[in-house]
Amino acid sequence: MCRASSGDLGAALGGSADPRHLHSAYGDWQYTRWGMTVEEVVAASTGVAQAYPKDPQKSYRGFDNLAAAPYEDSGFSFTARFMFSPDDRRLTGVDLDVGNSKCAELEGALRSRYGVPESEQNTFVHSLFTWRDITDGNQVSLLRLGSRLAPDFCSLRYRPLLGRDL
Repeated sequence: MCRASSGDLGAALGGSADPRHLHSAYGDWQYTRWGMTVEEVVAASTGVAQAYPKDPQKSYRGFDNLAAAPYEDSGFSFTARFMFSPDDRRLTGVDLDVGNSKCAELEGALRSRYGVPESEQNTFVHSLFTWRDITDGNQVSLLRLGSRLAPDFCSLRYRPLLGRDL
């Protein structure tokens, strides 16, 4: 399991011990860089990430989840799912699924880092918060499933901002 060395949320999400920097510079996530191949992601993870064949059940909005890695820090347990373009099999995003239902704490850390979300959608069964991190070049989204009082699942998504998003 990949663990951050500094033992705090900032390191878990972006490689920085400073909670104001929950994500590494240049719009990448941890040891990955946008545009990497599956093989490059696995190699960059020093073998922690595992590649697997394309499976339509693991695809999301036209992107293929072709590798995953466990990730843990500060009491948060994540499964990092690496999403690739189906055309060229290049890394287009990283989804972090929180395994220990600490969604409220994760939301609080993101609000501390990014401020008020650019958009927020709340229904009885889910909440979706989205921030544009222009400094680091990422769109950051948090999806919470379940009620606001007792969410069952949350997922944090990093995607590169495109030129039209800046």
